[in-house]
Amino acid sequence: MQQVPYACHGYAGYFCTSTIDRYYTPNLSLEEGLDILRKCVHEIQTRFLMNTPKFTIKVIDKYGVRLITL
Repeated sequence: MQQVPYACHGYAGYFCTSTIDRYYTPNLSLEEGLDILRKCVHEIQTRFLMNTPKFTIKVIDKYGVRLITL
């Protein structure tokens, strides 16, 4: 195991890793993190072969777990 600040899995990870590399900084706020995820979704919708109109994000923090749809 290796500790990393973020990770992308699956085929779409090839598109998202460079976007996260560019915009990630430690101590992001939730809105800043969601903005990066929106940029990743835009890249996926532009470059991925399949139509993927909805993404569900699971936010886990001190308040519990909640779902956000992008």
